[in-house]
Order: sequence, then C-alpha cells, then structure tokens
Amino acid sequence: MGTPTVSGASLSGIASGKVKLKFTIKAGTGAPEIRSVTVSLPAGLSFAKVSKKALARGITVRGVKFKARLSGGRLTITFARPVVRASITISSSLLKVSAGLAGKVRRHKVKHLAARLTEVDAKGRAASVALTVNV
Repeated sequence: MGTPTVSGASLSGIASGKVKLKFTIKAGTGAPEIRSVTVSLPAGLSFAKVSKKALARGITVRGVKFKARLSGGRLTITFARPVVRASITISSSLLKVSAGLAGKVRRHKVKHLAARLTEVDAKGRAASVALTVNV
C-alpha cells in the first residue's frame, strides 16, 4: 500500500505575522481513505489558544465536514467521513509566529520550514509525512 502524499503546500505571511498554511493530502495508492490528519508545526510557529468555535472558523477543508482539536501543541482534524483527498487551509487566526522566526525570514536567514503531518486511515493505521515548504 502506498504512503500518503502532500501537494500544493504553502506557508505565507511569516514575516508580517499573518501566517497561512495550505496543503492537500491524498491517501496512498491502494491505501484506505483518510480519517484524520494531525499537524505538528516547526519551531517558531505555534497554534493560538482559541475557543472551539474560533478553532473551527480558522480551518477550511474543501467539501468535507470535520471536527478540530488542539492538544499538546498539535492540531487534529477528524473528517465526518473518510476521504481520499483533503485540501486544508489553516488561517492566521490560529497560527502564531515567534519574533525570532519572523526576523530570520525578513533577513532571508531561513529558506525552508518543515512541519509533520500524521494521517490516520479508515483502518486505524497511522502514517507520517514531512511537509517542507519554501519561505
């Protein structure tokens, strides 16, 4: 069974403090559909502590109902039904950038950032995928 793939990943607005993370995750070839995705951010980026309502408003998943949960600095998005592909956008209302990272990006000292996505499929198996984006 194939491993999940990530495409169309972008991380914008770091220098200005208005960070937005976008990516599309797709189940591997011959693998079961995706039930949930957990996002772990790199050093310098973190999730803002917000209410459940604000948490749901800060995330967009195209064409799928979902529930979101923050725990231990990680964001878990659980889909109402398993999906083959999910396009996810996490808005600036949920993401915080440290002053140090913002300064390094402004001075062009950081070229790439790597987050980690953990996908759980419909059979309960987890697979981890690196999400590397140019800054």
